[in-house]
Amino acid sequence: MIRESQSIMRKNFCAAPWSGLSLNPNGKGAVCCINLDQSPIKNFIEVKNNSVFKNIRTAVINDERHPSCQQCWQREDNGDINSRRSTYQYNDFFHDLNSNNSFQLEHLDIRWSNTCNLNCVYCGPDLSSKWADLKGINKKFRIFPTITNTDLINLKFLQLAGGEPFLIKENYELLDRLLKINPSIKIELTTNLTSIRNNKIYQLLKNFDNVTFVISFESTGRQFEYIRNGANWAEFRSNLDQLCLDFSDIQTNMIYFPLSAVGISDAIDIALDYTLPDNIFIVSQIGGHGFDFVGQNALQLINHKNIEYSKQLPTVLQQRLLEQIQLAKTQRQITYLPLYEEFDQLTNQDHRLIFPELFND
Repeated sequence: MIRESQSIMRKNFCAAPWSGLSLNPNGKGAVCCINLDQSPIKNFIEVKNNSVFKNIRTAVINDERHPSCQQCWQREDNGDINSRRSTYQYNDFFHDLNSNNSFQLEHLDIRWSNTCNLNCVYCGPDLSSKWADLKGINKKFRIFPTITNTDLINLKFLQLAGGEPFLIKENYELLDRLLKINPSIKIELTTNLTSIRNNKIYQLLKNFDNVTFVISFESTGRQFEYIRNGANWAEFRSNLDQLCLDFSDIQTNMIYFPLSAVGISDAIDIALDYTLPDNIFIVSQIGGHGFDFVGQNALQLINHKNIEYSKQLPTVLQQRLLEQIQLAKTQRQITYLPLYEEFDQLTNQDHRLIFPELFND
């Protein structure tokens, strides 16, 4: 039941509360991957009557902005037309603007476990088993939702992330079933691109016609290996070359935060060799990884460098970078990055030597 004319009239429209579900390894779900209001989800049937989902549906029906969707609103208010909401605005996902008590799963973002071979600096135990090992956490984050064939037939969009999706065995089982009963589904897989060689999930994906790879990287060389601890830059570049031989739809997702701001220009240059400017996304990182702990002089120099670099970029990419630069602000006189002091102790590294530009105080 799609009320297209009604959805167009609503400036705050989003179909996600009626058709989307994002499941994390901790067993909690939300209407999409960046929604802030998560609740325990044991099976897909209960989503229909879930109070969180119903409250968000009611807000959309009333053409209101639900507070749990604030990350989308902030991005759009800052001029980013590629917010998560845009996925649901311009596709025919199920929605019923006459009811807050209906649901048909068509967009599934599932992260079966936190299994991962890296401990990226801005990640944590919930989404990385390597981080859990570093922290001495023995608990395994894993979910076992039942997915019926009916669920799979109705799916229009499947997102796989993690953890690292190429290391999560449930992804192979799910894709194998989809290939038999819903081979035209759109698949989007977000990966650190470290584990594609001799990987059966990677090989299985070659049988689908509509696969998008979102590659996570925002730095190069030694800085890349620090931010994505456990990765090897040369191997990453080799895998990126191989991916471009096997698949055509490639995007990159770059996190803009103090460590990546130093050398993101080099990462963008490399990304432009593999994909179009429209497919290079630059987003903010929350959770203590902002620029508040960077000294004013160092940030001014970094911002100036990136502003000058942005002038040579295509318009869409220039705007994305400038948006992040404008959000980078600080009141500190001297750089002190306590999160990375702790990270150094855990990984036997020294961020001061690898990112000296941050300490131009």
